[in-house]
Amino acid sequence: MILEEYAKGNELFRAYFKKNKESLLDLVKRGQAPKALFIGCSDS
Repeated sequence: MILEEYAKGNELFRAYFKKNKESLLDLVKRGQAPKALFIGCSDS
């Protein structure tokens, strides 16, 4: 992956975070309580 792709991904995340900041920060404050955790492997 080239550096420009990382930079683009970072900008996409920043835009997503800005749009959903309140919801994301609420998850941080209240935490999450999933009933299950799935761990998979994509190695073939």
